[in-house]
Amino acid sequence: AELPELEGENPSEWRFQRTHLGAQDDPEKREFYLTQVQMPEGTWDEEASYRVEVSSETLPGHPSHTFDALGCDEQGRILFPRAQLNGQIVETTALSPADDLTIVNMPYDLLGHTIDIRV
Repeated sequence: AELPELEGENPSEWRFQRTHLGAQDDPEKREFYLTQVQMPEGTWDEEASYRVEVSSETLPGHPSHTFDALGCDEQGRILFPRAQLNGQIVETTALSPADDLTIVNMPYDLLGHTIDIRV
């Protein structure tokens, strides 16, 4: 589906228009930046552990984060730890740079920047 253009000179109009989009379509929401890391076919092993480095050369301070001992699912997607509100840690295929790069204060800080992911 094609996204509507944000029109008008008043940013409050943009916010109103943005409310009609889903969180994955709004650069002010962390869901906009979620990504998955898929291993190339035939290169992964569900029993293996992987190290994933997430960094950015375009963000101030060049932040980075390293995940150690990550697994993958049966489709070769890397599983990332995610803390839940109740304190439990669950594994998810969604990498959230807005949560994992410490220099990012708000998800919007990522807009226009490049994230490098190495396995």
